[in-house]
Amino acid sequence: MAVAARIGVPHNTIHRILREKGMAAGHPKMSRRRERIRRERTHSNTVWHADCKLLPDGKWSAAHQDDASGFIAGHGVFGEAAGEHALVVPGRAMPGAAGPPPQ
Repeated sequence: MAVAARIGVPHNTIHRILREKGMAAGHPKMSRRRERIRRERTHSNTVWHADCKLLPDGKWSAAHQDDASGFIAGHGVFGEAAGEHALVVPGRAMPGAAGPPPQ
């Protein structure tokens, strides 16, 4: 990998060319295609998932999305990535479900 970095060519490209020329062997576990598992629900609001993303300004976005519809149920922008922030977002999305209703 050090040689690949020095010459500016990705190591997987070098390995692919060596395999094509018969100068390297492929690894059997790496060459088989794995079956993709989808965890998508058919009914809305049965499962939500959370995604976090680093924004260009250095802040973090946390969003909760419904698996079936793709609807973004809630989101927030925070200064750092922390589990506590991901827990705040559902309370914003469903004010009555995360404790007493707002007064």
